[in-house]
Amino acid sequence: MPVLETSRLSLVACSAVMVQALLHKRNEFERLVLARLPIDYPSPEVAEFLPFLQQQLTNHSEHAEWGLRFLRHRTESIIIGDAGFKGSSDFKGTVEIGYSILPQYRRQGYALEAVKALLEWATAQPKVRQVVAECENDNLASIGVLEKVGLVRTGIIDNLIKWKLKVK
Repeated sequence: MPVLETSRLSLVACSAVMVQALLHKRNEFERLVLARLPIDYPSPEVAEFLPFLQQQLTNHSEHAEWGLRFLRHRTESIIIGDAGFKGSSDFKGTVEIGYSILPQYRRQGYALEAVKALLEWATAQPKVRQVVAECENDNLASIGVLEKVGLVRTGIIDNLIKWKLKVK
């Protein structure tokens, strides 16, 4: 599966083997992704999601490009976060994007860089008609990223701002 490259990041698509290693053998995971793994990775939210992701990737490895991607810093060779889609496009051609950057790497433009690369890749896929996202209404950094890449607010439900980018 191709790795998406930006000027500072490699977005490495997650496989079932990588999830297994991340859950049980961190040194094996580092070998697979060619990067060091910070002690605070994965976040609690990602860690909770990993068993489900492993099952999904085991049963449907062809969907890996639409899932989690590890953000590998190209010069430091360290995982600084993750980004990706919450599955391939639905029957309306919609995909949902999400991302997370480790605290020590925030406010340096990495999320923006990763999201731009993912949007460029996704919008080139023939079935994708729109990209959606959501973020908490007090997450000023994510609001800034989503605005900069061209998503527009479509509403607020509870404390979550909903976003959309029409593609075709």
